[in-house]
Amino acid sequence: MGAEDFSYMTQECAGAMFRLGVKPAGAPARYLHTADFNLDEDALPLGAAMLAATALRLMARTAA
Repeated sequence: MGAEDFSYMTQECAGAMFRLGVKPAGAPARYLHTADFNLDEDALPLGAAMLAATALRLMARTAA
């Protein structure tokens, strides 16, 4: 459902979306929004770095 909502929003302004894989190595896949959801928190710094780098690139482009 997120993709459909996001595509609607990008009709009004430019946007991008990425998915961050957070399945622990060797663990079985688990679905979001379930009681047994378990994420590999080691992936969180990578996601934060991706968001920060994207913001910095946007700020550099709009400042020029």
